[in-house]
Parts: sequence; structure tokens; C-alpha cells
Amino acid sequence: MKSLCLFFYVFVFICVSFPVIAEDSVVLDEIVVTGKSQEDTESSVQTIPLVQKGVISVPDVLKNESGIDIKRRSILTPGNNQIKIRGLDERRSKIMIDGRSLNGTGVMGGYFVDWSSLSLMDFQTIEISKGAFSAKHGNTLGGTIDMKSALPEKGAHFKLYSGYKKYQTYITGGSATYLTDQYHASFMAAHNQTDGHLRNSEAQRDDFSMGLLLFLTDQEIKLNVRYSDGDFNMPVENNVSNTTYSSSYPESIGTYLTGPGIKFINGHGHGDDSFFNKKRMEMDFSYLLLKPDVSFTTKVYFNNEERMETLFDWLDGQKILQRESTPDRSWGWRSDMEKQMGEHQFGCGLSGNYLGYGGTDYTFTDNKYYKPLSDGRDEWDGTKHHGIYIDDHWQLSKDLEVYAGLRYELYNGNRTAETAQAYTNGKPSNFVLHDVEFDESAILPKLSIIYSPMPSLSIHGRVARATRFPDNPAFYWYYGGYQPEIDPKTDVVRKELAYEDAMQYEVGFLYKFEKKFSIHTNIYNYEIDDYIRWIFGYAPSRLVYNIDSVDLYGIELEFDGKLTDTLSFFSNFTYQKSKKHGDVMDASMGLDDSLSELPEKKCAAGLRYVFNDKIKTEINMRWVDKTYIPYGTDAEPDGIPVGKDLVLKELDDFMTIDFFLKIPMKLKQLDGMFTLAVENLFDESYQEEYGFPALGQTAGIYLEMRY
Repeated sequence: MKSLCLFFYVFVFICVSFPVIAEDSVVLDEIVVTGKSQEDTESSVQTIPLVQKGVISVPDVLKNESGIDIKRRSILTPGNNQIKIRGLDERRSKIMIDGRSLNGTGVMGGYFVDWSSLSLMDFQTIEISKGAFSAKHGNTLGGTIDMKSALPEKGAHFKLYSGYKKYQTYITGGSATYLTDQYHASFMAAHNQTDGHLRNSEAQRDDFSMGLLLFLTDQEIKLNVRYSDGDFNMPVENNVSNTTYSSSYPESIGTYLTGPGIKFINGHGHGDDSFFNKKRMEMDFSYLLLKPDVSFTTKVYFNNEERMETLFDWLDGQKILQRESTPDRSWGWRSDMEKQMGEHQFGCGLSGNYLGYGGTDYTFTDNKYYKPLSDGRDEWDGTKHHGIYIDDHWQLSKDLEVYAGLRYELYNGNRTAETAQAYTNGKPSNFVLHDVEFDESAILPKLSIIYSPMPSLSIHGRVARATRFPDNPAFYWYYGGYQPEIDPKTDVVRKELAYEDAMQYEVGFLYKFEKKFSIHTNIYNYEIDDYIRWIFGYAPSRLVYNIDSVDLYGIELEFDGKLTDTLSFFSNFTYQKSKKHGDVMDASMGLDDSLSELPEKKCAAGLRYVFNDKIKTEINMRWVDKTYIPYGTDAEPDGIPVGKDLVLKELDDFMTIDFFLKIPMKLKQLDGMFTLAVENLFDESYQEEYGFPALGQTAGIYLEMRY
């Protein structure tokens, strides 16, 4: 605590006395430590400028936002469930790029959203919309995270950047853009690499993108292509009790970053130098027609991901397996139209999203390390999701705005599953291949009201029905996984597979005081019926089933403003709770009936100071409450099979402090920015995910030059 107080005194001293570095006037990018919230009639929207530099991912950018929980392992280490919006992760939220879906299939070792493979260099802001209160987007409970492309500037512009931080982490790259009245062209290339801080957590990734935008009379035609090629090592267990322990790395439980189907024997498993290579391509085509009172947009997009895994044994170090797969081959489209008619702004639209994947091909095997393997099957367009909506923004009076929307959702899943026909002594037998199908639809009404009794105050209330259909893995493993209804050892009978069906409620207000200070609050309650649960450890692999319901509720408070013309601040506080009902297959229910890995309380705060309109410095703090994780044989954060021994492990609460300094530079026709960043300034020991110690104090420097 003394060192913390000392740092604040030093910070204040710097604010008062720091000399001016740049002699010429240079326009400085705004440093924003948290997102600005605003009340749209559809939903509360947070806009976060992408001003952080270096090897970063979206979880790094969003860690200080209210209602957002993040979970990181190491630098560029992949993982599922890295971001939760009000307790709902990526598979229950819509992740987008410029309004088009980015969510993948989540199979074959792939992820619903792999943040480690996504370069942020093309984007200018991230918009977060919490809850499914808009009719425009379907198949989501958590809301949306939308990464918005950078706006072009007139003429030719070139940018070079490079940076370094602890753990041998580098980034270098450049971009070029050219804008005229007829077209805009852009190109970006970058290289990222790190040794990571966990055992066998090295990673490197190359990024490329190009775009072309044509301007016609009242029309725009746009084509974007993004490509990444990366090698990602699989962190290896590093336990002091193991003979393979290395004191060069912190203790951790390791992570098996590959898909199902590999069952190791005799204590073997993935070891040092195990890695996967991933090549991912995303392509977007869009058309915009813009008239004085009407607009029409249509988009078509494609995703393709190729993956090659190479495993080495953790006991003898020998190469033991190599396989190729296509974890994601998805595509989709959407069309939207808006028309202004008096006090009404009407909207309507259609969308389609098709998720599929290719099979697996084992190119090298050694069967003394694992049970016999078989190649996987292709499942193109395994699940199909369509939606149609209409909505209306109505300015009912000067003080009252109303949003009403209606969405119709259609979902179809059709694929092949290998299903057990019987259980003998707890083991599945008589597997049969057969086609399984899931066809459902839902009507989703939405209603929001904003009342503004004075220009500085707006009060809002929202209610919506929302659904989330089974994702590709859940759809398969409901039929291909454990089936308690045919196991004579249990009398549990699962419900027929159903979609998650929620009612969502939100009230709050936004108060602004003379453009210098604002308070924003939201109170929410989500009631989710037929919540889909996963539990690993049930034979043959896992159990997928619907429980009765889950309740999520909480409050979010946000404050920001200016203390002086040169000193501004932000702070926020989140309180959140969850409760499961009717979960009879999770042994941890006897100890805790809440969703794991969800802290009850969290807060963040920050100060930003500007020296002579040129140099900016900021300090921000994050505190996260303790969490409880089920732990034991076959335990996963999602739960543990009934009959297994387990305890609840406590992850301690923690507080981290980050410091940033940005100094403008000018060299002839070049404008530049030098950034110094120190994250986890006081080297706090903590974990965001059980078994993975977080990064210690991490200093970095970054330089960006523009022409």
C-alpha cells in the first residue's frame, strides 16, 4: 500500500512539472481508458477507441469495462470463453466485424471466436451492446461486440509501427491507404511473436489485409479480405511434483489446444514443442445505397480456417501425431433497409448464417501413445440460421422515444452423429451412425422506452425475448455424448434438446452535468429457460443437456468526467449474480448453484492528464472479486460428473494498476507517437483462469510513424 501511495504522489508530480517534449504542434490521438456509454433507443452502447499499442487482443482492450469479464492465459494463447457479457460468453453472444458475424463453429480444436488470431490494426473502435434488446441481431443472449473499421482519410497515408515488451514479445508492421472521390484502397501487413510466460506458450502470427471501396452516385461497393497465418504452442503442465517440472516457468496446469478424438494411454500426453498452425481467411463484400430518406445495405461474407496440429510426447519428447483439419468453413449474408417517415424511422432486414467444417486427416500417427484413431467427416453447413425483422424508432414526443421490434428466427441443424445404443458397466457400446436433425423457430418481440424529462437526464426501460440455438458442438454431443436415459446406473432422463429461451429486463438512467460529468447506471435481470450445460468426464466424452433455468442479474455503475481542462477520470462498478435451477448432473451443485468463474463484484478507475496539449499520461486500476472453481478428477469450469470427488477452489481477488505515457514526435514530414506502457505495475500475483498464473509486471515501448 505504501508503494501504491508513493506512485500516486509521483504521478501527480509528473502532471505538474513534466517538460514539453515536442516543439511543434502535433495532433495527438485521444487516450481513452474506458468506453463512452450512450443511450440508443435500442440498447445501451459502449464505444471503446482502439488506442492501445503492441501485441494485444480484444480481451486486453475490454478488461476495464463494466459488465465485461475476461479470462486470459498468456500472450496470444488461444482459449474459449475469454470474454463474457453479463456472464454470457462468446457462444451466447454475437461477435461481429462491421456488422457481420464472426462466430465460428467451435469444433476440431477451433473456437467460437479465436481472439488470438484476430489483428486489431484495421479497426478504429469496438462497440459493445449488452443484452438482446435489438431486433436486428438474432441467436444471441449476451448482446453484440462489433469491431468497426478505421475511417479513411483523404489522400495517401503511410504508417509504420514497431514495439517490444517483456517475454520477448514483438510487433512490427505497416499500412498504406489512398482515398479519392472515386475510391479508397488500403493494405496492411504485420508480424507478431512472443515467448509467452508459461511453459511452451510461444506464438507467432502474420497478418495481412486489403480493401477496396468504390464510390458511385448514392452508392458504395466494398470488398475486404483479411488473412492470418500463425503458429501457437500448446502450454504444457508444469507441476513441481512432476519429474518433467522446469523451474524456468511458473507452475500451471497446461492446456490441450486440440480437438477431440485423441485418447492418450499410459500417462502420455502433449509435451514441449507441441503446437498447431492456423491459417484463417475472412472475406466480405458489401453494397450500400444511400438516399435522402432511405438506406439499403447488403453484405455477403465467408470464413475459412485450416489447421495442422503437431504433438510431441511429454514423457519422451518424441513426435507422436500430426493431423490436418478444417475447423471452420462458414458463410452468411444480411440485408437491411431503413426509411425515415415523419417521427418514425422504420427498419427491416433478412439474414442467413451457415456454419460448417471439414473433416480430419491424420498424416502421422504412433499408436503406442494413444488409442486407435479414425479420420473425421465433413459437415458442410451443419447448422443453418435465418432471421427476419422489422423495427421502428418513434419520437413520440420531445421527451419520449420508443423502440419496438419483432424478429422471427429459424434454425435447422442436420448432421451425422455416432450414438451409443447401450451402456454396459458404465461404458457405451454398439455405436451406430445416423442422421440427427433439429428444426425450431421463435418469435422475439422487443420494446424499449427512453424518457428525458430534462436535456441532461434520460431514463430508460427495456424488455425483450431472446433465444440462443444449440451451437455445432452441442448439437452433435447431445446425441453423440453420454446418454443417461439408456444407462441402467442412473434414472435421469434428459429433456429433448431445446434452444435457450430468455426474457431480459433492464432499467437505468444517464445523467450529464454541464458536459463535464456523467453518471450511467443499468440494472438488469435475465431469466434463461432450458440453459444448455456441458460436462466433460461422462463416457464416451461429455454430456450435453438442458437444465431448467439460469437467472442472471446485476447492476452496473459508470462515472466519467473532467476535473480540470487537463485532468479527466473514469470509474465503474459491477455487481452480478447467477443461479442455476434443476441441474442434477453436475456434482458441484451440492457446493455452489451459481455459474463458475463469474466474480460477484468488480470495479475499475483511471486518471488521464494532458501536458500542454501534447503529452498524455494515464493510470488505471482494476479490481476483481474472488471466484470459485469446481476442482477434482475430470473437473472443468463448466462442471464435474456426479460421483466424482471435488472441492471448490478459490481464486483470490486481485487489483492491478497500469501506467501509460504517450509522447508525440515530429521528424520533417513524419508525425510519430512514442508510447511507454507498464502493465501490472506492482507485479500482482493473480489468476483470471484457474491453473494459469497471469502475467507479472510487463513493460513495453512502441513507436508509430505516419506520413
